[in-house]
Amino acid sequence: ESDDRIPMVSYRDGFLYNFWRDADNPRGLWRRTTMASYRTDAPEWDVLLDLDKLGKEEGENWVWDGASCLPGDTRCLIGLSRGGADAAVKREFDINDRSFVDGGFELPEAKSRVSWQDKDHLFVATDFGEGSLTDSGYPRVVKRWTRGTPLEEAETVFEGEKEDISVGGSHDFTEGFERDFVYRGVTFYTNQVFELVDGKPVQIEKPDGAMVSSHREWIVFELRAEWDLEGTKHPAGSLLAAKYDRWMKGKRDVTVLFTPTDSTSLAS
Repeated sequence: ESDDRIPMVSYRDGFLYNFWRDADNPRGLWRRTTMASYRTDAPEWDVLLDLDKLGKEEGENWVWDGASCLPGDTRCLIGLSRGGADAAVKREFDINDRSFVDGGFELPEAKSRVSWQDKDHLFVATDFGEGSLTDSGYPRVVKRWTRGTPLEEAETVFEGEKEDISVGGSHDFTEGFERDFVYRGVTFYTNQVFELVDGKPVQIEKPDGAMVSSHREWIVFELRAEWDLEGTKHPAGSLLAAKYDRWMKGKRDVTVLFTPTDSTSLAS
């Protein structure tokens, strides 16, 4: 409840976004400001959503569960959890209108994984009914959901195993490097990642314990265990990069960005 707290922000399309709780707003305010205003001693915040007000209006104990916004657009998927539970509802919100979209995307309460592919399509991993969850209670199936159609008609793009932790899908919006991905959380510490090529999952070769990400023309690996890559042993904690297209064609030449020592390790 201290007034001295720094409002931590994330940058998106020219604005700084912040979720703020205090004594007057215990459930919190989702708000934004400009960079110029943020630099002042008393930023002027534009409130997008008041959770205390929303909870009273709807008779719900809503707790903020994050927002996933479509790049370059005003649409976001808002997560609302009842009392702070792991499961949450997802509802489409328009920033310009300061309101939920009538007839927009909406998911019932579940441990869902949802992300934008474009304005009219979502990657959805949720409770689709019998057999759609892992033994851990998280989604086992990823589907592509088209705006204006029932969730039941969404197209399946990937399925994990019942013994997995969870699955999910995502889209890289980087202009000129747009790609669709699905991931499979095999255990808490191991995973497999696939690129969707013509709608089919193509696995990215890597150790199951390594973390992988893409950045423009690059693919980047963060190692959690030693990796013997074509005769060269890269120790746990190393950071490696390769040209994405070459890697997917089977070329295994990498650039070592970081190697740990007895006194240094990779934080991020």
